[in-house]
Amino acid sequence: MSRVSIRHALGRGAVALALVAGITGIISQAATAAGPPIYHVSTTGTDTGNCAGNVSHACATITYALTKATNGGTIKIAAGTYTTPLSVGSSNDNVLLLGTAGTILQPTSFVAGADPLSNPPVTQDALVYVAPGTTGFSIKKMTIDGTNAFGAATPCSDDYLGVEYNGSTGTLNHVTVQNVQDLTAFGCQPGANGDVLVDSCSGIPASQDGCSGTATVADVTMTKVTAGTYDKDGITCQGGGTTCSITKSNVTGSGTITTNAQNGIEIGFGATTTVTKSKVSGNSYNAQGSTPGCQVNNSCYSASGILGYAAKSVTINNNTSLTSNDVNVVDVLST
Repeated sequence: MSRVSIRHALGRGAVALALVAGITGIISQAATAAGPPIYHVSTTGTDTGNCAGNVSHACATITYALTKATNGGTIKIAAGTYTTPLSVGSSNDNVLLLGTAGTILQPTSFVAGADPLSNPPVTQDALVYVAPGTTGFSIKKMTIDGTNAFGAATPCSDDYLGVEYNGSTGTLNHVTVQNVQDLTAFGCQPGANGDVLVDSCSGIPASQDGCSGTATVADVTMTKVTAGTYDKDGITCQGGGTTCSITKSNVTGSGTITTNAQNGIEIGFGATTTVTKSKVSGNSYNAQGSTPGCQVNNSCYSASGILGYAAKSVTINNNTSLTSNDVNVVDVLST
């Protein structure tokens, strides 16, 4: 009888130990599955603490949250208008800015950078600047608007940009970039003035294009990006180390205008870009002496839906819509 009792007791102990081990394993798995932290931003928040936990701990600015979200994490941004431009570096690798309906970034000034493909380098004024070496920085569900930023700009001497990935990588998903257009100086033909710029120095001689000589890589995936009311280009991808993927996006120019020969998407200087299931329209230039389509012969300015200029590779899938552009596709000096 005693032996049976001992066996039962050992059995209950073994079950108890198994339960403890199982619970410990579950807790351990839960901790592992927790992933990167989540930070909160709200117009009613305060720039104190670390912005983590729940919305009751929200900070007030995206800039402050970026100082807390280092090397991973999601910054959830509540509906509202935020007025500070963003400068992002490698400390924000793998960070996601996640907005919602009504999340608007509308800065009153720009972040100044430099154009690695200009000789001499020109100042670039970006609402969101992602610096060289930054990897995996992403933006989702947000409107980025340049309406109030041009008071601090220098007409026709700077490039005006909504989002710039300069030798950096990441994604734009369900992002609208608009009103990156200085109406007091509209019509500056050169430069990459526009909504989105992805650029790199790789493969570009320093003496030729103002690069530092250090090769950089830029790789950005754009899905459901809406670009409109831009100055020169809606989306620009340029540089030998640049790869862009543009899918289900909508790029809309200003229609027929006399001030600027717009390009919906420009791929240049060795960049590789694929455009899929997207719409590019409304890029038309009608100035005195300009005939739509004349840029094909390099004889004058003309607007285009998609422009390849010394590009390495441009792939336009046949489910992309190109309408109401002077020339839907222009290929100049591409390899």
